[in-house]
Amino acid sequence: MCCRENLCDFEEILEILEYPDATEFFVMTRLDGAVLSASTFGIWVAYMGKFKITVVPDPLFTNKIYSESMCPAEWTRIPRTVN
Repeated sequence: MCCRENLCDFEEILEILEYPDATEFFVMTRLDGAVLSASTFGIWVAYMGKFKITVVPDPLFTNKIYSESMCPAEWTRIPRTVN
């Protein structure tokens, strides 16, 4: 219930998930912010979007050098445990 009240219309999210990848990508770039997982799809969305906030796991990938070079300094990083 909290997500529905504070984030967006849940039914709209379900509709977006049915679109082809290119449409989904375009729609995602129009959001206010992004919380990314370790995927290049999300990284490209964040690069193309004009988000107020972008949150990524740190390190983004297991190769920390590669991860650091991909994440702009203004992105918020949340430490995670890499197994």
